[in-house]
Amino acid sequence: MIQGIARGSATSTPNFLLRLDIDTTRDADSTRPILDLLDDTQIKATFMVATGPDDSARKILGATPRIIRGRYHKRYGLTTLKNTLKPEQHLENRLEDKDILQAGHEIALHGHWHTKWIEEAPRWTLPQAQEHTTRAFTSFTSRFGLQPKGFSTPGFTTTPQITQALQKHPLLYTSNTRNPRPHHPTLHGTPTTHLEMPATLQTLEERLLQGATPNKAPATAMREAAETLKKEGYLCYYTHPSFDAHLHRDFLPRLINTIQQQEPRTPTMETAARERRTHDEDTPDL
Repeated sequence: MIQGIARGSATSTPNFLLRLDIDTTRDADSTRPILDLLDDTQIKATFMVATGPDDSARKILGATPRIIRGRYHKRYGLTTLKNTLKPEQHLENRLEDKDILQAGHEIALHGHWHTKWIEEAPRWTLPQAQEHTTRAFTSFTSRFGLQPKGFSTPGFTTTPQITQALQKHPLLYTSNTRNPRPHHPTLHGTPTTHLEMPATLQTLEERLLQGATPNKAPATAMREAAETLKKEGYLCYYTHPSFDAHLHRDFLPRLINTIQQQEPRTPTMETAARERRTHDEDTPDL
């Protein structure tokens, strides 16, 4: 059983963290307009990159209505559809990482073989979890030449076996859950070595897929984001570049504008996690 011990805010200034998940080749190919937006707004972001094949368009059989309406093509792109038939290219090799790192953003690890992880991880034994996490780290380090400081499980699909497997890797933080605030997870009553920096709210994409109307969902998402940041002093909003670059281009700029009215800090997740851990080490439990 995984539990967590919540801590207070690491600083008096609220933190807005932007987590950009690279799940598909379409996401990897959509980072340029996002980087331009981040440069304009002076926000540092964390790009969570899945390694391994991109066969996400296998969902095509259940997506016929969306294909007809054009949404599937816009979200996943022709390259992703082609990878369904022959998923040879590993996703990490598709990402242009130099511009991301040179701009001061972070690249972190988002598991291995995104679709397979979501489908199979709940049944993994500890040795299987260790095998898949090790494969993810090996692929990431081989491609980018650095050790990731952060890790997020695809689809928030995590288990005690995965949490235990991650303890063997030199991570600073994980982002495997949704929660209002960072916390220190415990596994079978023992604190883990990684600080959990959770995602906070549902994305606009998720709200729309669940049936929310396009004219109301953006306003609701922005209001909840602003309220959460004000109440908790922490907001980690995650999204996919392909969604924000192709389907709802105006939403992320509007969300950022709304959030920046509170004048939050906007560091990478790595920076925020380091500050949080330092604060916790200097603040004894009461």
